[in-house]
Amino acid sequence: MTRFPGESEERTAIAWGRTALAAAGLGVLLLRLALDRDSIAEFVGAALALLAGAGFAWRGRSSYRSPVASVTALRLLTGALAGSGLATCIALL
Repeated sequence: MTRFPGESEERTAIAWGRTALAAAGLGVLLLRLALDRDSIAEFVGAALALLAGAGFAWRGRSSYRSPVASVTALRLLTGALAGSGLATCIALL
């Protein structure tokens, strides 16, 4: 198998893009649920998921340019997505 320069960075950027799309999709679904139920916790969850999606998209673009990972950024993005799930679980109780 022949490896081309930059091939792994491109695959990594594509994976970050898929993750961003999934997080943004979750945010849109939570926003729809929040609008139907008028729940503040669901609005918070939707906002966190949308912010995490935007952060994942930004991380994907920056990892394509410079593959050095920032652990702090990854922790913040993961925390935002986990907070989104927690806020939604609280709202559904």
